[in-house]
Amino acid sequence: MNISSARPLAQALRNATYPRSNIPIIPTRSFTRSTTLQKRPILPVFAETTNADLNALLASARHYHIIPSLLSPAQRKLLYSPKSAEQLLNEPLYASIGDEEVELYPIATKSAGYKDKAEDIPNKRQLFFQATQTARSREDWLNMVGLLEGFTAANSKGIRAGWLEKWVKYAFSSGQVEVVMMALRAVKTSGLSLRHEEVLRAVLWGLHGVGRGGVDEEVPGVVVGDWDVEATSTAVMLVQDVADLMEWEGHCGSRKVDVTDLRASPKLVGLMLELFAVQARLTEGDVGKVKTYAGRLLDCIKQQGELFETKTKADLKDRYETKHYIRGYIPVWHGLVEAKALLGDDRPQPQFFDQTLQTIEGYLEQAQKTLESRNDRCDALSLPQWTDRTS
Repeated sequence: MNISSARPLAQALRNATYPRSNIPIIPTRSFTRSTTLQKRPILPVFAETTNADLNALLASARHYHIIPSLLSPAQRKLLYSPKSAEQLLNEPLYASIGDEEVELYPIATKSAGYKDKAEDIPNKRQLFFQATQTARSREDWLNMVGLLEGFTAANSKGIRAGWLEKWVKYAFSSGQVEVVMMALRAVKTSGLSLRHEEVLRAVLWGLHGVGRGGVDEEVPGVVVGDWDVEATSTAVMLVQDVADLMEWEGHCGSRKVDVTDLRASPKLVGLMLELFAVQARLTEGDVGKVKTYAGRLLDCIKQQGELFETKTKADLKDRYETKHYIRGYIPVWHGLVEAKALLGDDRPQPQFFDQTLQTIEGYLEQAQKTLESRNDRCDALSLPQWTDRTS
């Protein structure tokens, strides 16, 4: 059964008065009048799950935000016009969106002149965040991919990067790594693109958490557990997939690599170094890739030149960016520590290697003091690996 088709009888809905709590969304082909929208995006259909709260939020998103945005201006005007309300209820009008016929129901807003009969239309941002925090199971999160697709199709500018970052963070917290990867592969429809620094940093920190055994379900973004062979091997495969995806068009693949390109980000290469190094230590395996990625990391930092220092100092002055610096560079620092222990004198560019490690340690110490001065428990929980100096 689909949320999109779960509704009372059409006649009962047409006889209802505004406002009403049941959201009518009718994908039926029995219609008296119809209009077809050419080349419109496919309307997402959400599978009904046992999560009643999420079902309601998704139905609201579809009814109040996604469907209206995919209609023509003339059809959209009909939805909000008090003069058209009775006509739409008595003489149904349907619109074709993708392969689906959707009945147009009036949406009563105060601005349109409904006054005391106005519906309480949910704020789009609040609705998106509530759905993100309400999703739990794999089935829930598959529906959340549909929500991404719906909001992306409904907005030519796409979904804001900060919203996507929160989506990724909560998906990892729910253990839905596969769903995140699915959405990344479907970037053209989901809009979940690694070209956004906010998305990349959430994905990288989530994969760091996978290697460490997971992310806290109660406090999203906080890594729990410790390294083990199976979890680390899984994280290694996933981070290599992410690196490959970044070459896709829709992520970073349509532009030339320069110092600002996220494909050359020390955070990405640093996480790869960390995971390969931990894997080599746990399995007593080959350290060839450790040496390779240590060299690549140093080259990335050299390539950035002054940008590495100036951006870091700017981040540490900003209250919001400080925690992101910590989560971005703890894996880099840890990767260098692990690599130094494994490679010893055979580490690449020894002098610059040690200098880089010392510099990052200094910045992390500064960031730690900033968090402690704010008494920010949530952010401080991200630091045990750093503060304990253990792996």
